[in-house]
Amino acid sequence: MTIDASDPRLTAYALGELDEGERRSVEQEVRSSPALQREVEEIRLVAGVLAEELKKEQVPQLSPARLAVMGDFPAARPAGRRFLRVALALAAGLLLAAGVISLLSLLSDRSREGASGGTSGNRPPAGITRRPDQTPGTEPSQRPAPREEVAVGQPLPQPYPEGTPGAPAQEQMTDLVLELPGALYDGTPKNVKEPNLRPARKGPRPTLMVPVGTRNLALKKSVTGSDSVPIIGDLQLVTDGDKEGTDGSYVELGYGLQWVQIDLGEPCRIYAVVVWHYHREARIYRDVVVQVSDDADFITNVRTLFNNDIDNSAGLGIGKDQAYFESHEGEVIDAKAVKARYVRLYSRGNTSDDQNHYTEVEVWGKGVK
Repeated sequence: MTIDASDPRLTAYALGELDEGERRSVEQEVRSSPALQREVEEIRLVAGVLAEELKKEQVPQLSPARLAVMGDFPAARPAGRRFLRVALALAAGLLLAAGVISLLSLLSDRSREGASGGTSGNRPPAGITRRPDQTPGTEPSQRPAPREEVAVGQPLPQPYPEGTPGAPAQEQMTDLVLELPGALYDGTPKNVKEPNLRPARKGPRPTLMVPVGTRNLALKKSVTGSDSVPIIGDLQLVTDGDKEGTDGSYVELGYGLQWVQIDLGEPCRIYAVVVWHYHREARIYRDVVVQVSDDADFITNVRTLFNNDIDNSAGLGIGKDQAYFESHEGEVIDAKAVKARYVRLYSRGNTSDDQNHYTEVEVWGKGVK
């Protein structure tokens, strides 16, 4: 089977409408074609935008008289996939037109500012919203935020309590400082109802304390996975150091429960695992489980660092951690100085589609002396 970007089956695949046989056939084509991979990603993004816009539309209520007249006509057949493809194309055109109008408006405002020597009335440029307490001239940029350094995580006692299993000798402690990618979306996450969802945080994340000299042990390390031929990208993107979340910086694995595994090369003392699945939109990944072991097959000496699978659908035990929205900050998991060589991360689809994604995974620790 050979398909191209205009094939209706590609849209149906991107939206999860194919039966099992067709899905596998189309997925095989997508895996071997970067162009089809980009097309699938664009369809999903536009479908998400369209769905959000349709939620905002008010449906007009028909009068009893009109309903009576309509009752004389045969029931209309559902629009089906053809209507959805037309709607997607229309939505894409509207988005493009809106972008052009916004750009022209911004250029016009800047031209007037240049002629008058400043922004008229201290108003922010077109498309920028200023907080009531914000000083003119400090409006946020519409472009992705620059890299920043922040201390993140949950507090860890300093020093370790005496007798803590596996804890090293008392060491000088410091904040874990991460270099974060730019934010790729703004505003409040879309209204997604997911059980066990973590409440929205107010203010910066608490600090995670780690020993001085802790570093990212996973950088450029070997990665294996349950899906050896990913749909998009390759497994080495998981530890390549690029966490920006743009095209070419993440790997997409197939549907259902999937995992990636990082080999640190030798047993190490691990203090934190930080994971970015896909932060181009506010989505929630399901059955996120992070485990460590000294056994590459994860049969013996397996220890769980994080588990938000509340119904054991992944078969790895019932977890007590909470589900969370993806963001450019990543998810910081306290590893509590566990000693291990291998780190394995599971997920089972997300609230936007059934696929699994990894942009970057960092494992912060130190070698064992």
